[in-house]
Amino acid sequence: MAKKVHVHVNGQAILLEESFPVEYAVLRYSQKAFDEIQKGLAYIADAKGDPIGEGGAIFDGLEIQVLPVKR
Repeated sequence: MAKKVHVHVNGQAILLEESFPVEYAVLRYSQKAFDEIQKGLAYIADAKGDPIGEGGAIFDGLEIQVLPVKR
């Protein structure tokens, strides 16, 4: 059985398998947020606000944010 980890997306705790990529955490958080990322209206950032890739690895305690793209 795969190890479960807690990831926080915009402050909300999400429980996922450790092998899942970042995009699954966002999808579990919100379909709307996931769709906005796919449309280029938002992006995923780490706790410092630095962009991270959708396919990045997750780990226990990871904090990510979904932020709007500034135009």
